[in-house]
Amino acid sequence: MEETAITIANVVNAQAGTSLCSIKPEPGNKEQAKVIFNAMNNPTHNLRDFVNKKILVENVLIEIADILSEDTGEIDRVPRTVLIAPDGTSYRATSKGVFTSIKNAYMALGEAPWKGGIEFEVKQKAVGRGQMLTLEMV
Repeated sequence: MEETAITIANVVNAQAGTSLCSIKPEPGNKEQAKVIFNAMNNPTHNLRDFVNKKILVENVLIEIADILSEDTGEIDRVPRTVLIAPDGTSYRATSKGVFTSIKNAYMALGEAPWKGGIEFEVKQKAVGRGQMLTLEMV
């Protein structure tokens, strides 16, 4: 069976548990391993707490998760996006809007890592009956 490389373009079609990280692990680099592990296991902040605030993003981690939709009662496959600042601070969001913003950033800027970071402002927009997080480049 041929294995397909996971990219920003096809990650949302992958099975739950699939992940994509812009930090390429270097064997023996404990500081780098700590940043990757903490972003996956226990991100520093919830992105929702930074609406209308600016954050600096150098790296991105995307994991595909299956969650129960409160609206339909069915399982939805969604991207869990973790934005990682140059200092290792991380911001998590399970939001298609944030994922789409990062996908668009990849189109505009090229793939992360973005050395020194790119400044984004976190936005919240009304959609249907709810709210959606998104990013605006500043």
